Amino acid sequence: MFRRGLALAALALLCVGAILPSGPATSYWQSRQQVAVAGGGAWTPASVTTAFWYKSDDTGTLTCTGGCTNGNEVTAWADKSGNARTLSKVSTNGPDYNTGILNSKACVHFDYTEPNAMTTASFTLAQPFLIMTVIKTKSNPQVRNFGILVDDVAGTGNRPVMLFNVFSASDQPGIFAGTATRTVGVSLSANTGYMYYGGFNGASSVTKVSGTAEQSGTDIGSNGFTTGFLLASTGADPATTLDAYVCEIFAIPSYSGTDLTNAIAYVQSEWGVAP
Repeated sequence: MFRRGLALAALALLCVGAILPSGPATSYWQSRQQVAVAGGGAWTPASVTTAFWYKSDDTGTLTCTGGCTNGNEVTAWADKSGNARTLSKVSTNGPDYNTGILNSKACVHFDYTEPNAMTTASFTLAQPFLIMTVIKTKSNPQVRNFGILVDDVAGTGNRPVMLFNVFSASDQPGIFAGTATRTVGVSLSANTGYMYYGGFNGASSVTKVSGTAEQSGTDIGSNGFTTGFLLASTGADPATTLDAYVCEIFAIPSYSGTDLTNAIAYVQSEWGVAP
């Protein structure tokens, strides 16, 4: 009986050896984990170093007047990156916390009629970097003036900008970093979620909005952040300024193509938006 048990054990080991790939077991399982991350299933912004990260359905990062319940004002939005780059309201009225907005998750409503604006304390961030944003439009998606804006606090006009949009009479979200603007021609739909990213990297910069082709080929400039940034929905003409929910924003410094692929897959899974 004892010899039979040894024989069965040996046979089991031979079968396992035939099934598992050659090489150290740790390498095999590491490669399996990398496949999962590359596919977006396990990847989140916490998987990499982020420069800043704001996620609207994480109520632990939000400070609201009267508590974070539907319709209450958001006065501060903490940074999940670990860099303590909190967004604080600088307008008379802060944006509002709203539940069940996109993929059954809460988002923060920036209203052009008030208008709403939040800003960070001063920090620096040099190119290259990726900024990923997730928004949902309301009833006024056709933007011909300042909308959701990522800009330097000083507003000197030559720092990184992501807009929905001021660049023409039609809807063209775009990125700018001191030299030229790379726009995306798109007609935004009402009550729709969008992924919008900008890869800031000089002449190799790229940008994309859900449902459009990635745009490149323009040297947008090499400027980075020097005094933090502003997140706002403002404009001279409220009739043509974005009224939208902001759901998530994060930035990855020195990003790779793999980082961008993972970020797109993560946003699709998390928020249910088109790539």
